Amino acid sequence: AEKQNIVQRAVKGLSDIFVPIIPAIVAGGLLMGIYNLLTAQGLFIDGKSLIDANPGLTDLANMINTFANAPFVYLPILLAFSASKKF
Repeated sequence: AEKQNIVQRAVKGLSDIFVPIIPAIVAGGLLMGIYNLLTAQGLFIDGKSLIDANPGLTDLANMINTFANAPFVYLPILLAFSASKKF
């Protein structure tokens, strides 16, 4: 392998730490999108969200919101775990 300067090594180190976390962040973002579709006022029904029109979806929406926020709440822990594998 070629010798890398300090900047290249730093970027490689950061990428080695963040790449394993990307799937969790992507999944969280997709779930946030689904939650926003369920709770958007007037998107599918005039003046109402899907949750307002069908209250049975409320618990599902709350569960989706919890799962969507989890990767971002636990991001420091995920980063620490990933960094510990690197170093």
